Amino acid sequence: MITKYLLMLLLISQMTDNTSSDLRILPEEDRFFTNIQRIVPEGRFHNGSISSDGKLVCYQGDFVAGGVGDQIWIKPTYGGEPKMLSIGVFPTSDPVFIPNQDSIIFSSTEEVNLDPAFNLKKRFITEWFLGTHDLYRVNVGGTELIRLTENTVYDGEAAVSNDGKTIAFTSFRDNNVDIYSMSMHKLIPKRLTTSPGIDCQPCFTPDGMWIIFVGTESEKGADSVQPETILPETGLTETMQGQQLVSEMEFELHIMSIDGSDRRTLTKLGACSINPTVHPNGEYVIFESNYEPDGNSKYKNKLDYNLFKIAIDGTRLQQITFNSGYDGNPSFAQDGIKLVWTSMRSLASEKNIGVYMADWMDAEFQPSSSGGH
Repeated sequence: MITKYLLMLLLISQMTDNTSSDLRILPEEDRFFTNIQRIVPEGRFHNGSISSDGKLVCYQGDFVAGGVGDQIWIKPTYGGEPKMLSIGVFPTSDPVFIPNQDSIIFSSTEEVNLDPAFNLKKRFITEWFLGTHDLYRVNVGGTELIRLTENTVYDGEAAVSNDGKTIAFTSFRDNNVDIYSMSMHKLIPKRLTTSPGIDCQPCFTPDGMWIIFVGTESEKGADSVQPETILPETGLTETMQGQQLVSEMEFELHIMSIDGSDRRTLTKLGACSINPTVHPNGEYVIFESNYEPDGNSKYKNKLDYNLFKIAIDGTRLQQITFNSGYDGNPSFAQDGIKLVWTSMRSLASEKNIGVYMADWMDAEFQPSSSGGH
């Protein structure tokens, strides 16, 4: 989706090298995690997801010769060589493991006619909006590729319930950015959100009864993120236009029942708060935001994103990372012991971005028997 993808391009294009070579944990962070390590090769990799048994990590990133855009990769969590699961021709994104299965869901686009004069980044963005994105399922060996949706616009950002039976995803299919769900077996999408604003990036609570998602309160719908907004006939606009679309948009976290009812707002930060994930104990949500807790956050530094934690009822907001630059795209291993996220910390090149893992050690929230909202 535009929020996640454009933000990655902006960060990579504007990042300056202010990191050191060690895998450091800042003093403010050591109450939340320890034993940090990068679990992917050096390069431009992000959106990591860990398999249920903790043995494999899938992620997206790095262009390949002759192809356009990110590809989907998989490797052993500890060591081992990466293997590309996608075909290396079209842009792919948002890989996620299906719980307790040896399969991954991701989004990919079909080929569109492109002006050969476009450079790689311009072509990437063009295909992102004009190509057909659909959801696919593939096993961890790279075989048995199955197309799950067949649409003329965007389907992406899939999440899978813990029982592996239900998929929630973001789609343009009804001329607005909304969240849909469907059975893994029947594959008949049902629209869950109908607000005029943007609703995207769903994730399930562990009990499968609730969906946490990102949304705007704006009355503007999908027309605010159409391709022509950032791609006039003269070519790609300046990066600042992308910033205005992404980092200067106010996204908040919301929660709703799995049938789309009982929608409530979890955050009111007045910032770009995106990419939520629920801890396996069901007590709290981790997300990324450019919110500044000092009260001066209104776009103070658009590209400084950190991880935050908030209770499932919208209380007890806490900042998790304090890195200068980018920390985002969080996810947890199924046992809740490992935190996985994307960061620009401690990389040799300012153009690199990596997937990191650490031992999660937050003692404030204890597992509860309810497992949900």
